[in-house]
Amino acid sequence: MGEKQTKFIKNHEDLEVDQIAFNTAMTIFVIFKEFPKLTKLVEKGRELYSQYNKILAMMVKMANNVDKWV
Repeated sequence: MGEKQTKFIKNHEDLEVDQIAFNTAMTIFVIFKEFPKLTKLVEKGRELYSQYNKILAMMVKMANNVDKWV
């Protein structure tokens, strides 16, 4: 009735900490598998934002110097 069942550890995979670590590593792997795609998207966004800023700067310059282009 009060006997404890002893579970012998045969290898590292029997350890709960190993199972938690493995599951965590796999989760991180899945997340970072998509990372290169996200990096490319962010780089493209920065490039477009830079071009947008250049266009705005040119428009402001034109608005401030109307006599030079009209």
